[in-house]
Amino acid sequence: MNRRSFLTKTGLILGGLGVADSFQFDLIEKLGRELLPMANADTIRPRRTLEICFRLGVPLIHFGAGSEFASLTNVRTPNFSYVGNQIQRPAGTSNLLLHTDSAALAPHAANIALTQGVATFDGQHTDLFDYRRGGVAAGSAKITPIVELADLNTTGSMIHGVMFPGTDSDPNLRVRNATGGKRDLEKVNTVADFQGLFKQPTLRFSKQEVADVLGAATRLSSRQAAALEQKLAQASQSAENQKKAQELFRTNFVELLNVTNHPVNMVNITDTPKQARLAKARGAISVVLNAFKNNLINSAVVVVELEDWHGYQNIGQSGPYVNDMSRILAETIKFLKDTDEQGMPGTKLWDTTTIVAGSEFTRAIDDLNVDNADGTTQGFMMIGKNVKGNYYGQVDLSVTRNAPSWGINPNTGAPTPGQKNTSEQAYQTIRQAIGLNLTTTEKERVLKPMLVG
Repeated sequence: MNRRSFLTKTGLILGGLGVADSFQFDLIEKLGRELLPMANADTIRPRRTLEICFRLGVPLIHFGAGSEFASLTNVRTPNFSYVGNQIQRPAGTSNLLLHTDSAALAPHAANIALTQGVATFDGQHTDLFDYRRGGVAAGSAKITPIVELADLNTTGSMIHGVMFPGTDSDPNLRVRNATGGKRDLEKVNTVADFQGLFKQPTLRFSKQEVADVLGAATRLSSRQAAALEQKLAQASQSAENQKKAQELFRTNFVELLNVTNHPVNMVNITDTPKQARLAKARGAISVVLNAFKNNLINSAVVVVELEDWHGYQNIGQSGPYVNDMSRILAETIKFLKDTDEQGMPGTKLWDTTTIVAGSEFTRAIDDLNVDNADGTTQGFMMIGKNVKGNYYGQVDLSVTRNAPSWGINPNTGAPTPGQKNTSEQAYQTIRQAIGLNLTTTEKERVLKPMLVG
């Protein structure tokens, strides 16, 4: 049991026993030093990921696009239906245009990287996105980055990772992971399902871990430690009885995961056709953030279920969705920036968490009032402290129908007309951003301009 795991689990035991917060902190630190004398600080940097997967075929330039769109005097495409005083260049970026509906992201734009210039493997709707499987066929897929990170569980969280996978009844709205033999994320369909994971704590606390805490407590010479030992002994006895153990911890966990007044969950959704689906995603993100705050999970995937994009052919049709999702993302970022990483004084969740978002493929840059055609590229977005904000790539607006999106030079960031980046480049860039260890060869495939340092 590493230090982070020890601190998390001991804190939850003490909370369940009703020990006061001020007493908890002092005792946990003393117990930690006594039990793990060589582990005053973890040597592995704690990292988390919140991944948002958009279905079906959502264009990423809805949120922000490159500077070439500023030259348009009239709206040309429904996928970026903004001109003139509707667009802005946010501080800290050199090639990113936000607009009326994505304006909520402006304060955080210096740490938001978008691209729509990544080639698709087969260009079809899929529940295993190309950039999430390393740019190879599904049967030989590389491990999805978030699965790799959650399996490491560098935060010592109670559960390694969870996934809100989308609607079971409609395979076109699901998302799945490539696991490569590692533990998959635990599937939950609702906030209630997620909360239910923590109503059986005996599945998460081993007898050895309780014994470790007891052993450390016996070496503390104080009246408080003696009282604590008695309470821990009672907890150990309760763990023999599933029903008693559930009652011991039930109230504590429900309260920790309460999202009624969570800032993300308070975002008002205005897009009526998508209201229920966006509300589901909003609730999932809220409970995930509370779980991050209390170190209950390491990482999570949330699926945003939408309808196929063919019908969005006119100016402003998707504006309400973009506005809603941008405000949800903005509140998520603010929460990460304002919330402490448990057990790490002076460290915020923003210091340890990366947001990754994307779609299985984007949409063509097409004329108004025609079929919104399938794109020939994927799009993904990264948000985080180690992300360098910008739009990466370029759209060839000289083409009047199905204007292509191009990628970037992986070393300089310059647009590469006629060339797209590969799914493996996107895959390795995400792995680097979320803190995984890359080989020398893998590092050569990273889109370096998208990351700080």
